Amino acid sequence: MIPPRWCEFRNGILLCLVLILFIQVATNEKITRRRLRRPSSTTTTTNSPAPIAQKNSVRTRDQDLSSSVNRFKVRTRPGHRKTIDNAIASSSSTKSNKDDDGYKVVCYYTNWSQYRPKIGKFMPEDITPDLCTHIIFAFGWLKKGKLSSFESNDETKDGKTGLYERIRSLRKGYPKLKILLAIGGWSFGTQKFKDMTNTRYARQTFIYSAIPFLRDREFDGLDIDWEYPKGSDDKKNYVHLLKELREAFEAEAQEIKKPRLLLSAAVPVGPDNIKGGYDVPAVSSYLDFINLMSYDFHGKWERETG
Repeated sequence: MIPPRWCEFRNGILLCLVLILFIQVATNEKITRRRLRRPSSTTTTTNSPAPIAQKNSVRTRDQDLSSSVNRFKVRTRPGHRKTIDNAIASSSSTKSNKDDDGYKVVCYYTNWSQYRPKIGKFMPEDITPDLCTHIIFAFGWLKKGKLSSFESNDETKDGKTGLYERIRSLRKGYPKLKILLAIGGWSFGTQKFKDMTNTRYARQTFIYSAIPFLRDREFDGLDIDWEYPKGSDDKKNYVHLLKELREAFEAEAQEIKKPRLLLSAAVPVGPDNIKGGYDVPAVSSYLDFINLMSYDFHGKWERETG
């Protein structure tokens, strides 16, 4: 017969073991939820262009996850401003054609992929255009505040067909394919965008260089890849840039009687970057579509691929 004191002692031990097991399970669930809610903050680089070291810069958690005047004349007539505003509101709330209602497959072509060795080399002719509804050519550049090309062979010259012409030749079999030029990217840095957006004059200089640049090279629009606006001034100026671009695109399309240039943006997915640099309702009201850089949720910190 087991003494009563021994039974009480045994029951006490069992109760302690159950409590320890419960605490361990709860702790593991909390850790799991935290991992699912936010990726690891380990310092990483991304699949974006290699980052350029910047002095006196402080990397945020999201950056650790991420590794982006010659004007045509638009005369303002009575009611013209209202017409432009109405056009923006109308095109933002309605779809102009069936293609706009369809599923967008936005493909990127990077003009440095031509330098990959051996079979890694990738040229415009290697794109399978029927897989894409839109192709974004990355990247253009900024010279003296104006939109310009970057690589020496972007433009056709000296009898050699440039990358711009080669990529737009993909439209021959696919006339509905839209091709946009992107400016920015990770290695572009943020200071050029700050300088280009901090005054109306600087923004207008860029905008009225961008429109003829895009039209002359037969691009269908512009993609803004600012990585990343940060702080109240950047947030405000980013919206000003998009608003003024959209207004200028609307006015130019009305003047020349052609389809309006498209306007899109690549934006981060990290909550810190979004909160710190983006007025989301305002930004979305001026853009035709937004490209989320969701690939930054993954990187070399992971133990497996796929």
